Amino acid sequence: MLLCGGIRADASSTVHSKGFRAHSVDGIAPIVAPGVLLDVAAHLGVDSLSAGYAISEDELKACASRQNSDIRPGCVVLVHTGNGRHWNDESRYLAGPGVHGDASRWLAAQRPLAVGADNMAWDVIGLKDDALGCTLPGHIIFLVRSGIYIIENLKLDELAAARQYAFTFVCTPLKFVGATGSPVRPLALV
Repeated sequence: MLLCGGIRADASSTVHSKGFRAHSVDGIAPIVAPGVLLDVAAHLGVDSLSAGYAISEDELKACASRQNSDIRPGCVVLVHTGNGRHWNDESRYLAGPGVHGDASRWLAAQRPLAVGADNMAWDVIGLKDDALGCTLPGHIIFLVRSGIYIIENLKLDELAAARQYAFTFVCTPLKFVGATGSPVRPLALV
């Protein structure tokens, strides 16, 4: 299997305590980029999408059009599902909505620097993608094939309530050597 940039997956990691040599979080530069919030919950007229709901490509496109949001290469696209309101109900939060593989393919074609959502996993947990034959297709599409970062468990309710669909996004991951992810404290400057 090849990772983004044609790197063999088995060659990018080691058996040593240093973990990944390629695509490790310690190599991610601070992110300062235009941000776009797609408020899919509001677009569909609900406070929160139901558990297991898969956001379609057409819904992402229609939401962006309705908000007059321009998704450009290098931007950061955040998807508000309303799932954050279930944070204190662990089972409901973990069973939240996500983005369908077709919507991830479309969004990856727009070449954002990163994507993020207010749920535990960008994808719908357990939903198999027929095109890839796997679950978690967004992780394959964005991370493995495109080198696009995924940021999960975001608190987006305030941005959505204020209808702040465009902002400057700032995020700096911790420099964990060899790690594949990091806690972050992202900011939307409006």
